[in-house]
Amino acid sequence: MRHANQNPYSPPAAEVDSRSSDAKPPDFYLFSACKYFKRMGWAAIIYVAIAVPFALYDLFTNKAPRIGEIVGMPAMAIAMLVFFTLMIRTAALLPDDFDRLYVRARWLGILAGSFGFPILTIPAFVAVSRLARFREMSRDDGTSLEV
Repeated sequence: MRHANQNPYSPPAAEVDSRSSDAKPPDFYLFSACKYFKRMGWAAIIYVAIAVPFALYDLFTNKAPRIGEIVGMPAMAIAMLVFFTLMIRTAALLPDDFDRLYVRARWLGILAGSFGFPILTIPAFVAVSRLARFREMSRDDGTSLEV
């Protein structure tokens, strides 16, 4: 007997498996997220390494620089290099210690998406959603993830 709000064309609940047969294994989502994190990190590091020297050259050749410009741009470049290097390192360590690094990886992805707007936004949020999907599927499998 079907309830009034149930789809009349859906198969009976006893015949529906909780996971579809074509679903990807949980490891796919983890390794895919790690790949996204590594590629975003390398792309951002390469961008900073190329853009900052040109910006510094322009700064020193076109006008008399102010102290804030001299200190600010290299400081921000160093901060971005540290951030994206941490992102690559976290992606490399994530498969081995997912329980401990999940929150850090999630926040790094969210921040990379906002820092790298609009270029890194979509890959960052895809990576974060795949991490969440892996975590959800791992919990469904019965493994314990303490976060």
